[in-house]
Amino acid sequence: MFARHGKKSIQTILFYRFLSVTAALLIIVSAIVYLIQYTKMYKNMENDIIRTSSSIGDAIDLQISQMDNVCLNVINSTSVKDTFADWSQNKNASAYERRQQQNQLNNSLVSIRGIDTSIRQVNLYSMESGGYGVGN
Repeated sequence: MFARHGKKSIQTILFYRFLSVTAALLIIVSAIVYLIQYTKMYKNMENDIIRTSSSIGDAIDLQISQMDNVCLNVINSTSVKDTFADWSQNKNASAYERRQQQNQLNNSLVSIRGIDTSIRQVNLYSMESGGYGVGN
């Protein structure tokens, strides 16, 4: 008539309590360790991104500075300005004279550019006609 309820021993009850408390502590400790590791990794990642972007910014500033120096040297070179003006305006010159002017422009621009291979090409443009470039 009455359903028989299984009686649990005190040992079984304590074991299940101990098991649930241990599991809860393990979950809490794991969550704390996870949060600590997450914040450390986040800060490291943030520092790496800042360091990388700073490095890229410095490299860009250096390249702009180098290009600026080359531009200023070309602008202030009377030899380049005079030769380029002669080359761009005097279309009736003989092939030999044109080649001489091109060689002089090449030599002047390459010497201004220097051996730095990060500046790949130097171009000159005239407001009236065409342009001239040296580099790869």
